[in-house]
Amino acid sequence: MATVEGNIHAALMARVATLPGFALFWPEQGQTRPTTEHVEVRHLPNRPARQGLSGGTVLERRGFILLALVSELGAFDAVYRERAGQIAEHFPRDFWMTSEGVRMRVHAVEVSRGFEDSGMWRTPVSVDYRGFA
Repeated sequence: MATVEGNIHAALMARVATLPGFALFWPEQGQTRPTTEHVEVRHLPNRPARQGLSGGTVLERRGFILLALVSELGAFDAVYRERAGQIAEHFPRDFWMTSEGVRMRVHAVEVSRGFEDSGMWRTPVSVDYRGFA
């Protein structure tokens, strides 16, 4: 049985793994960075927050799935934002992700302004998640 943190990560990454039409890249796995279009995946959990005064064991858990569409240069920003929007649509608001009874809900998704990074165009997509565990 995994820890709460492990189950949160497993639930989130299971949803990321079903993202259709994009190559996925997890930097912490030591993979060779693709030279073609891909989505870079990072998980940024925030500090758990205690709810109420009773000191119960259930904490509010929140954080971000940070996805970056990394594309070759040569198109207008609108083209990259459209592709990033397809990623955002994979995480509809109020969508629940579950692993071993631990449930996290998509609170909000944002496609941010892209920028050039090491000869590639990077368009950030942030998925804000929340839940209690």
